[in-house]
This record gives sequence, C-alpha cells and structure tokens, in this order.
Amino acid sequence: MFILKQFRCAGMTNVRYRVVDLAIMLAAFLLMFPHKTFAQEDSPPPTQTPDSSTTTSPDSPQEPGPDQPTTSTVEPGAAGGGSSRIVALRWGHLSAFSVDTFYVYDTNYRNSAFNPQGESAFAARIIAFYSAGNDRLGLDVQYRPDILISQNTQDYEFGASLVNFHIHRPISQSWTFSLLDTFTYEPDFNFLNTPTISLTSTGAFNQQSLLLNGQTELRNVLSAGFTYRIAQHDHITFHAQDDYDDLRNGPNSIESSALFYGSGNTAGGGVSYNHSIGPNHDVGVNYNYDREVFGGSSTQAQYHTIIVTYRQKIGRSILLQASGGPSFHVFSNGSATQKTFVGTADLLKSFNQSSVALLYTRGYEFTGIITDSYHDRYDAFYSRIFQNIFGAEGGISYLQTHSTGLTQGIEGRIIFARLNYYLSHHWTLFATFQNSAFAGATQPYIGRNFITLGARWSYGGARDLQRP
Repeated sequence: MFILKQFRCAGMTNVRYRVVDLAIMLAAFLLMFPHKTFAQEDSPPPTQTPDSSTTTSPDSPQEPGPDQPTTSTVEPGAAGGGSSRIVALRWGHLSAFSVDTFYVYDTNYRNSAFNPQGESAFAARIIAFYSAGNDRLGLDVQYRPDILISQNTQDYEFGASLVNFHIHRPISQSWTFSLLDTFTYEPDFNFLNTPTISLTSTGAFNQQSLLLNGQTELRNVLSAGFTYRIAQHDHITFHAQDDYDDLRNGPNSIESSALFYGSGNTAGGGVSYNHSIGPNHDVGVNYNYDREVFGGSSTQAQYHTIIVTYRQKIGRSILLQASGGPSFHVFSNGSATQKTFVGTADLLKSFNQSSVALLYTRGYEFTGIITDSYHDRYDAFYSRIFQNIFGAEGGISYLQTHSTGLTQGIEGRIIFARLNYYLSHHWTLFATFQNSAFAGATQPYIGRNFITLGARWSYGGARDLQRP
C-alpha cells in the first residue's frame, strides 16, 4: 500500500467540528455585507511576474500596513479580470481550477531507515479555488482532493483543503480592527511534490511546513489586532494569536521515536509599534508573550520575546526584511530559564524573468515539527520562465530542532525541482523531483525520493502556478 489517506483521529474530529461551526458563523456574517467581485477570464500565458505568500516579493504590492486591507494567504492566487461591480454576497466566484494526472515513483514509501521499499502509482488531483467578499471582508477556500492507484490498493483523500477568512475594518478615524483565520488540512503530500517554499500569482513567497516522515498536518491559525494611528507614519497595534497544530503519522510510515505525535497549541498576545520612514521603508519593535501546551503531555512552555523589525525595498527588484531580539523560554518543570536570540532574515531579488529568495528563521513557531523549544530553518528558492514556453523552479529547505523533554533534536531537509512545458493556454506538461531526509539523536538517517511525470489542464489563475 502506497499512502492511505483518510480522516483518522478522534482528536482531529473535534477540531473539524469547531472549524465547521466557525465556517457557518463566518458565512452568515459575510451575508450582511456587500462585496466587490471581479469578472472572470482566463489567465494570460506565464510571465516573469512571480507567483506567493508570507513574504512579499520585490515587484509585488507592498504588504498590508496597519491602515491597509488584510489580504488572503490562501493559494493559488487571484482571478483575472479588469472590470468589477458591487453586488450582494451570494455565491462568490470560482477563480481557478485545475486537474492533474501523473505517474509517481516513491523510493521509500514506508519511511524505513533499514528496509526501504519502492512503489509506483498513478494519481489524479483537482485544485479548485473559490473566493467570496473583498479585501476588507472575505472568505477564500482551496479544495484539493486526490486519488492514487498503485499496484496493491486505491488510496484517496477528499479532505485536503485550505480555508482563509479575513476582516479589516476601520472602526473610527484612528482605530482599525483586523482578523485573520487560516485553516489547513494537509495529508502526506510528498508524492505530489509540494515545495516547502514557492511563489504564487499574488507575488509573494509561501513557506510550507516540513513534514519529514509522511505525517498528516491539521492546523488552524487565528490572529486579531486593534491598530491605533498615532500619526501619519506611526502606528501601535495590540494583537492576540492562537496556533493549533495536530500531527499524525501516516499508516504506512514507521513511527519515529524522535517526533511528537499529537497536538500542540500556542496562544498569546502582545503589542507592536511601527514607524514608516517611506513608502517602502519602515522599522518597528514588538513584544510578544506566548504559552504553549501539548495534548497528552504535562509539558508546558512560556515565551517572552522582544523583536526589532526592519524592512526596505531597494530599487524595484530587491526587498530586504530582517528582525531580531532576545527571547526567554520559561519551563513549567522549574528548570532554569533559557535565554536566546530569535529573528528572521529575508533577501528577495527579482530579475527579468526569474526570482530568487534566501530566507532564515530562528524561533519557536510551528514549522512541521511540534517541539517545546527553538528551531533554525534555512530556505533557498529560484524560479525562472524561459520564452513563455518553459518554466522551472527549485529549492532547498533545512530544519534543525533541539532536544528537550518533549522531543529529540532533529535535522531534516527537503530538496525539490520542477520543470513545466506549456503546450497551450490550458495544457501543461510537468516533471518533478523531490528528496527528503531526516535524522535525530536516536533516529537513524531516513532518505526518500519522489519522481513524477504528468499533465495539467487548468482554468483561470491556476495555470500560472509552478507547483502541481
């Protein structure tokens, strides 16, 4: 059996009920507001414009500031169209749709360190992106069902999805309220060659979790904030956040003693100050408190962090973002407080028909492994379009965690590459390769390779995506 995909855990069921209730409430809330919808049209052939997410690329619109609308982080991107109209919210619109069929070969589908077994299979996947609302109040859904047929079984996943809800509302001349909720259910997508860092048509970079051992991820991230405009270029924001993560081992993967399987929840809040030096240049300082708890474990953790942020766009093609400051980890068992430095460094560069990203992160946020300590993550990414006929991308992600009472130290990497050949406006041929590996203090080295060959039919914004 290659990869058996189904909803498995009672703990995850409770989370899905909570998410369904939230979705119903948000949908009813959306009905109260008019919104702007965009006329649909097929997307143009791929251009040098970068494709997606948490880190904005140099030539894309600037990240939302305290006085700008919060935009969606759900992939795969916006619909085309130049005209718009104000209507009462009914069904929104389907902005992108694609169907992939491909052959896949996995060299170690059980994630075994001592007895790797290969498997061949044929697979199909649909990606549908639906949106309703606008930048100030909207709901975006990406649905990604797939089916896989191997020599021994038929596997399917009908629950894979991303759901994003956002609000950005001025409540007075000086105060603005923002809310963003993102839900993700992501099974073991390694055989689909999901890059750990990628671009989408929104023009920003998107970092994915590093699921190193055939894990299934269920995650919900909620953040809210009240921003006060002190002066034209000065803002202060009071924010709160909650990050729920649930990791389960795949039924075919051998469970690793170095990983924590179960749920983790990090919740907290803080205050930040931001000063705009210019339209593409700003600095800030932020204090944040977080408390982390783990399902099935008495381990708890508290973090106090002070961060100085800096962001500058240099010319039209370089974006530099950096942050750093002290962080204090307070243990629940009375151990001595851990003191360290956390931060990020992002360098993004766009060329005529290509883009490069170099990213570094040190922090305690979830990045694919549940742990009660800090981690270091490094990412490099390159994307290029050749004569509007070929598209290529490649990258590498490396993650290092540290041993604690909850988990052992882990080192893992994912290397990926993809080549597209655009046959027509709707048809694309693609080939991908991905290598993943990880090891720990008592975890032997495990390596795994994936090769896929396939075709995609797409409509709307889905065609511009490099990733399958």
